[in-house]
Amino acid sequence: MNKSITILMLLLASVVFAQRDVVTKTIEAKRGGTLELEANPGDIFIKTWNKNEVLLKVDGLDKNEAEYLEVKSSGDIITVKYNSKYGWGGSADYFITVPSEMNLSLLTTGGDIEIQNDLTGNVKVNTMGGDIEVHNINGNAQLETMGGDITFRDISGDVKISSQGGNLSGGNIKGSSSELKTMGGDIRLNKINNVKKVTTFGGNIEVNESTGDVELTTFGGNIRLTTGQNNVKAKTYGGNIYIGKANGDVDVNTGAGNIELKQISGNIIAKTSAGNIEAEILSLSSKESDLKTFSGDIRLIISSNIKATIDAEAVTVDWNKDKNRIIRSDFPGKIEDKRGRIVGEFILNGGGTKIELKTNLGEIQINKK
Repeated sequence: MNKSITILMLLLASVVFAQRDVVTKTIEAKRGGTLELEANPGDIFIKTWNKNEVLLKVDGLDKNEAEYLEVKSSGDIITVKYNSKYGWGGSADYFITVPSEMNLSLLTTGGDIEIQNDLTGNVKVNTMGGDIEVHNINGNAQLETMGGDITFRDISGDVKISSQGGNLSGGNIKGSSSELKTMGGDIRLNKINNVKKVTTFGGNIEVNESTGDVELTTFGGNIRLTTGQNNVKAKTYGGNIYIGKANGDVDVNTGAGNIELKQISGNIIAKTSAGNIEAEILSLSSKESDLKTFSGDIRLIISSNIKATIDAEAVTVDWNKDKNRIIRSDFPGKIEDKRGRIVGEFILNGGGTKIELKTNLGEIQINKK
């Protein structure tokens, strides 16, 4: 490259970088107050400390752009807002340190938002395009991104979490929530309390523990719940479903996949169009249970002291196959071959709550626990 051109480029670069500066402001704040920030666009990084003031550093604005940075304090509310003269300016990063007890309302038209320390207060975070990451929040939290991942640790209050296209990953949610939702991504949560709906339109769902009624839905992926302390609903249009334990009724459905239900204390509705079903029942409610697969095997493991009436039906295209191999049971009962439709009835401890097992192309096995 021509030496003069190289020197000219270096000079131009030095002029550009010289024009950009770090804007620093310190604002007196009250614990329990509110910080409202609008970045247009830019990344936002929040830290906490024990001082009763907010330290604001904005990196990336030139001197002309800095004129449009507005910082106001009114009562308990501190407002930081940047709007370019032309409505959309150059990207700037916002580094803010706030009291550890502070409510936050953070908005960026494009960028990541990160709360890097534990915080006591209510949090509202919204980015038009970027990731969200927060530490422990002792308060309510509303986290929304139009396109990015959301990661959080523990949240003590009520929660609303939504991504238009990204993964959701979190620790414990102690408050209630109407819904955790992503339009396309995986959801992984440790412990949720009274979260009514967990939904992804394309991805897997994995929850370690749910302490209230919960509904898990994915339009394409697997569902795994290790422990449900109450009623559980789970639906996938294509994937496997696993419930490790549930102290309540279970209603699960997959368009194509296997279903595995362990340590269920309640009635079961389990349906798959193509896949195997395995269910372990420790106790039953008064409602009927219904396990059906169009193509697959069914295995029921049931406590020997339960009063139940089990009706089993398996349709086979192999009329020469022994009916006692198509339906097998540890409990005494009656099995009949009705021209390819093998039907069995098993009355446990004098009979009781009805359990229906049906497969069109498969075998049925009933075992004592």
